[in-house]
Amino acid sequence: MFDKDILNHSISDANQHLFQTMKEALRRIYQSQEKNDDALLESIQKEIISALPEALPSIEQVAETLNIGAHTLQRRLSDKGYNFSKLLDLTRRQLAMNYLQNTTISTSEIAFLLAYSETSAFDRAFKRWTSMKPLEYRQRHNR
Repeated sequence: MFDKDILNHSISDANQHLFQTMKEALRRIYQSQEKNDDALLESIQKEIISALPEALPSIEQVAETLNIGAHTLQRRLSDKGYNFSKLLDLTRRQLAMNYLQNTTISTSEIAFLLAYSETSAFDRAFKRWTSMKPLEYRQRHNR
């Protein structure tokens, strides 16, 4: 433990050039980590999509395909403000909106593709996401 006053003292033989070099290196590492985290989110979403419509994947299944531990995956998601359940829900939402905007497949087929047990479960989820029924959304976004 240090006294607060010690932190305010300047270092007499501080190397400003070295400090700037290290500061820049840390900035690059931080940016690289952000890119890796974004790539991780994309990889997780791809694994979720590839598992659908067979079944909803678990975090353990996705972690195994990405060759990382489930706890590590959950921690890295948490660092980005997500949890696996939230990312799964977001992925299903994005897919549902895409299907409704860009295809003519029925809502029951979309429910199947997104691994919902029944169309009514999909309808409730969609209404939670958008405050609209799926067919309302399709009509508003396909004009």
